[in-house]
Amino acid sequence: MNRIYKLKFDKRRNELVVVSEITAGMGKEKSTGHIADLSALSLFRKLPGTLTPVALLTGFIISLFPGMALAADLPTGGQIVGGQGSISTSGSQMTIHQQTQNMATNWHSFDIGRNNTVQFVQPDSSAVALNRVTGASGSQIMGTLKANGQVFILNPNGVLFGKGARVNVGGLVASTKNLSTADFMNGQYTLSGSGNPGAQVVNQGSLTTSKGGYIVLAGERVSNSGTVITPSGKTVLAAGKTVTLQLDEGGLTSVSVNGSVVNALVENRGLISASNGQVYLTAKGQDMLLNTVVNNSGTVEAKGLASRGGEIVLSGGDNGVVS
Repeated sequence: MNRIYKLKFDKRRNELVVVSEITAGMGKEKSTGHIADLSALSLFRKLPGTLTPVALLTGFIISLFPGMALAADLPTGGQIVGGQGSISTSGSQMTIHQQTQNMATNWHSFDIGRNNTVQFVQPDSSAVALNRVTGASGSQIMGTLKANGQVFILNPNGVLFGKGARVNVGGLVASTKNLSTADFMNGQYTLSGSGNPGAQVVNQGSLTTSKGGYIVLAGERVSNSGTVITPSGKTVLAAGKTVTLQLDEGGLTSVSVNGSVVNALVENRGLISASNGQVYLTAKGQDMLLNTVVNNSGTVEAKGLASRGGEIVLSGGDNGVVS
């Protein structure tokens, strides 16, 4: 079978396509502008020493998103470093059984591919699972994440919840900051440190908690263009040097953002809904050059403001812009 191909401009499609040199590359071009059809399989064949179209496309995608390799199907390299539990995988699902109230796990990567699921089975809604990524790539959550308790995902390279992501948990923290295992096991939840340059926390998917739960997205640059739903709970999008959380009985009782960072950004272009709850969008910047921005062009709901104490707070710090 002929395995020699070339790029040819197809007038009918108005684009470059891969064609067989024998069927379409020899002799004069036919006036119709049509090309010979190739099977899908032939598009992935290659000459020795050359890259396939898939490999070329992969490299192109990675070049557009440095620090973000293509997502793996499931987290890899999990080692429990605090508390007790177990990790098991069956097909497209990973189940993490947590046996203590607090459990810390170091991962080489923490990704969830499309049509894949990670489920945390925890003692109760007050249990907290810390997941710290030590590898070089950002986390890409494209599939389903479920937990009956609270889940922390800390990755200095960034955390992305893609358009197909479905998260249903008691509580969620996603951050480019760090938290030591010792502090975590002692119930001290202060996120600190800076992520790698350009690292962001981004939600394009659907993040939902049980009633009274919370979602915290924290880093230097935080963006939501998906949906975040925390009924009777709290949603926090925060950019600052440190973020301190107080947790009690499965809920977030208070949050404080301290210290300033360069070019702090909190942006909401999606939907944030906390019926009878609280929503906080806050960023703290370093100087007076208007480099601190809280931008809300989406929808923020905290229904029941008058009767149930719902609250919406947008804060750009002392030197920032709120729009």
